[in-house]
Amino acid sequence: MKSFRVPAVMAILAIAGSATAIVAQSPAAGGASAAFDVVSVKRTPPGSPPMGALSVPPGQAAVRPGGRFAAPSNTVRSLVRVAYGVQDIQIAGGPSWIASDRFDVEATTRPDATADEARAMLRALLEKRFNLAVHRETREMTVTALEPARTDKRLGPQLRASGPDCASPTPPPNVPVPPPPPPPPGMAGSLILSNQTPTRCVTIVTPWHMSLRETTMPQLAIRLTTLLGRLVVDRTTLSGLYDLDLTFAPDPGTPPPMINGAPLVIDAPALPTALRDQLGLKLESSKAPVEVIVIDRAEAPTEN
Repeated sequence: MKSFRVPAVMAILAIAGSATAIVAQSPAAGGASAAFDVVSVKRTPPGSPPMGALSVPPGQAAVRPGGRFAAPSNTVRSLVRVAYGVQDIQIAGGPSWIASDRFDVEATTRPDATADEARAMLRALLEKRFNLAVHRETREMTVTALEPARTDKRLGPQLRASGPDCASPTPPPNVPVPPPPPPPPGMAGSLILSNQTPTRCVTIVTPWHMSLRETTMPQLAIRLTTLLGRLVVDRTTLSGLYDLDLTFAPDPGTPPPMINGAPLVIDAPALPTALRDQLGLKLESSKAPVEVIVIDRAEAPTEN
């Protein structure tokens, strides 16, 4: 088993998701002819406010009630990730600016637009306004499989089936956690374009601790992909919703997390050991065919 490097950050992320999510769909879903009615694309000005257009957080994309689409402070790469329902590691090619230059995108569509249609509209927008051209390839890549650690597939003590009501999340040991912020104003009823499905339950995620409620194993694999910087695929065969609490130590070569200016000492095992002992799961590296979105062409748009 190879060691996995975990980046350190200085803040705890607590999310209370109440909106309906657009989960990953086939790139062909929704129909190629779908298009937004009115589109505005502008470069994100320096010092933009923390809440973007139509109360959508920067870096996210949403279809608001009434058919208003907003994607404030997004890179082209992040928009491609959302439009094609893939992870960042599954995007290749394109000029360097697609990962750094940020744009505010607003549009209108039908109030009853579906999730599949919204993704298709975003793909059409990228093709028209950014002159985006992509093709799909299947590449043999090193992936990390999330699998049961025991032959009998018995779950660990910190992984259990979700109940009918949201259980309170467990904060990281020895770390004070403030109450989670409320959802952005008026976001109820929105379609959130995200590879990570929001839930109605509060979630706490840090670089050394996860307390997830009503999550699926594919969603856990997505979080581990983000954490490890390599593609994690779900091979647990576990279906349904689960609550889990996972505490682990960052890689020894990573600077310690800081809390209020002081380094935090984390008394926890490394991630592979924590997964095995706490969740009854393991990570195994292997080769597998992976679909990749290759960006052949992208151009900066004319603003309007």
